[in-house]
Amino acid sequence: RWWDQFDSPALDRLMVQALQHNPGLEAAQHTLEQARYEFKAAQGIFYPQVALDAGAQRTRSSGASSGGRAGALAYNMYTGQFNVSYYPDAFGLNRLVAQNAQAQVDVAQEQLRAAQLVIEGNVANAAIRLAALGEQIEATEKSIADERAILELIRGQYAAGAVSQLQVATQE
Repeated sequence: RWWDQFDSPALDRLMVQALQHNPGLEAAQHTLEQARYEFKAAQGIFYPQVALDAGAQRTRSSGASSGGRAGALAYNMYTGQFNVSYYPDAFGLNRLVAQNAQAQVDVAQEQLRAAQLVIEGNVANAAIRLAALGEQIEATEKSIADERAILELIRGQYAAGAVSQLQVATQE
């Protein structure tokens, strides 16, 4: 909030509005969030991977396998599987993948900060230019008012015979 140094409530409102409603900034925030999730996923390689699979099935035999008996047998079959695996980091590849993911998070953070600074700078420059133009307009309007007052004085002098028509025309 470096712009607080200007002590301008109007500039503060402009900055807050620009930062809250900027799609580019929102995209940069989402990119950072994505990079953080990818980093968490890359860190997962350092932990054991666990998988559990379970199944149940109801089966009826055809009866042909039971020696020709008339009734078919029905039975339930339950299966289960439990796997644990671990990927050793023998050559440092897993560590490099995690470091790369962390670097992507760092880059995304800096891109977000750069986007914020660009927006803040653009808003501050526009506000300063607008204020400067307002001052120029005010000075020009004051100059026009002064010139009109002088014209009225010269017209009064002309009416009194103190100046020529040329001086009135020049002032006009």
